[in-house]
Amino acid sequence: GDRSSGVADALRRAVEIYRSDLFADLPDTLWTIDPRSRCRELCVNALLQLAQMHGELGTPDEAIRLLRQAVQVDPLREDVHLRLMRTLLAEGRRRDALHQYEVLCTELDQELDAAPSELARTLLAEIHDTMTVGRGFTDEVEG
Repeated sequence: GDRSSGVADALRRAVEIYRSDLFADLPDTLWTIDPRSRCRELCVNALLQLAQMHGELGTPDEAIRLLRQAVQVDPLREDVHLRLMRTLLAEGRRRDALHQYEVLCTELDQELDAAPSELARTLLAEIHDTMTVGRGFTDEVEG
């Protein structure tokens, strides 16, 4: 309705305003870190809300684009990577979902010297399961 259209417009405007990290040209200090991370969080949340709206409207390609943008804004948000992976998987884009898992691993390893969570590894197993099922089905059809 009109209300959701207005919300979507406001979210889009907020995302357009966010071009890069606040005070990006300044070193990390007590007075730059909090505002910077808060602006980043607001932008990611706006992108997540827009992606949710597009998912509900049946426009998954736009949802995927918005989720990719959210990953670019904050590449260390595992939940955003997982949401993108789930959306890709729901669209049958298993290899893209698998690639996104690899991107997540790289980001976490390089920036935090960390590994993905159990939840991420469970989703990876789901992706592998659907790839195996898909391949098995194809083999049966061809054989």
